[in-house]
Amino acid sequence: DFLISLGGDGTLLSLCRQSFKFKKAILGINAGKLGFLTACSFDEIKDFFEDFFEGNFRIETAKMLQISLHKNGKIYKKYAFNDAVFSRDNALMAEVGVFFKDKLFNSYYGDGLIIASSSGSTAYNISAGGPIVHPLSEIFVLTPVCSHSLTQRPIVLPFGFELELKVKQCLLYLDGQEIINPQEYEKITISLSKKELNFIHKENRDYFQVLKEKLNWGK
Repeated sequence: DFLISLGGDGTLLSLCRQSFKFKKAILGINAGKLGFLTACSFDEIKDFFEDFFEGNFRIETAKMLQISLHKNGKIYKKYAFNDAVFSRDNALMAEVGVFFKDKLFNSYYGDGLIIASSSGSTAYNISAGGPIVHPLSEIFVLTPVCSHSLTQRPIVLPFGFELELKVKQCLLYLDGQEIINPQEYEKITISLSKKELNFIHKENRDYFQVLKEKLNWGK
């Protein structure tokens, strides 16, 4: 069994979060504008399924971001495929303290902080000056948004790291679609989930050609 996402990247992101627990592979068909994450476009459907039913396709895996919300002794788990973004909710600067193993890792002041998965590195992360990361990399990226300090730079962290976030004057956005008020929770931790999402792609899919096409690289 597999799921089909018919739409743009936003539709696919929403499906990823909703279907994560069912462990079904996802086929993305682009009916939107960018289609960075999808496997094929409308024009390619016929050829794609001819190859697909002959077994000429491949499965690529990607890790989701796991956001754990602690409240009254309970832990509520949320997931994001692209990014978890702490963004200021008023005219004041957002304050984001990041802790690793109960020690202060860094303090970010400015418009906010993007925590992006490798797949989400080409989303909000790249527009804020973060690095492009190959989607098969088991890492996540912290990228400050309009930092109050010129010394703040994006940093890449490996799978297995769990960060605790203490924030003021900002909201948390999951894939730009789900909004969480951090003040309603006693503790927020973020890491890469151990579980993976499976995506159906063309057998000859070349990620670097996708970058070239979508980002207009080269000639």
